[in-house]
Amino acid sequence: MTKRKYDNSRRESESHLRREKIIAAMVSSMADGAEDVSVADVADVAGVSRRTVYQYFPDREARKKAINDWIDNQASIDSVLPTNYADIPAYAERLVDYIFANETILRAAMSAGLSKEVRSFRKRKHAGFLKKALSERIGDAGVVDDATALLLSTLRAEAVFDMRDLYGLSQSRIRRQFRLLVEAVLAAFEVTVEQTAAAQSRADISLALI
Repeated sequence: MTKRKYDNSRRESESHLRREKIIAAMVSSMADGAEDVSVADVADVAGVSRRTVYQYFPDREARKKAINDWIDNQASIDSVLPTNYADIPAYAERLVDYIFANETILRAAMSAGLSKEVRSFRKRKHAGFLKKALSERIGDAGVVDDATALLLSTLRAEAVFDMRDLYGLSQSRIRRQFRLLVEAVLAAFEVTVEQTAAAQSRADISLALI
């Protein structure tokens, strides 16, 4: 009985290790700039058969979810996300530090093909936190959506790597530039909200005088 439990435990451990090797091979394939995850290449790198890859990850959806979960485990962004409106500029600085600390993983996620789907999958959570923080100060849902889209489109790993590799900016300078950018964006949207509210107030007064 004890031997059977030992054998089952060993098989489970070996299965877990195979699964992790396959996921690491998929991430490595994307980091090398592959447009998609080739099952044949993944099998070669992981040292398993194609059939084994399909056994663990039978379709693209399963592979996408596995990669997303692996990225979350290796480089969770939860502690980076904004907690409230006032925290958004500091969040931009934390995001730069996060990108520097997880460059290899993020470069894999920046590749085309399957990883594009992974990025989309991951951004939903990011956008949700940002929208919630923005909504504390900006009441208009449409303006919140616009601000979220602008910030997420601008505060990207690609921008950080370009600022460092093409223009020679240090990590601290990039952090500063991201913070300044966010503060300018927030100020602009605050003005938009104030102007909209003022225009609505004038319209209400005009109607009341009619």
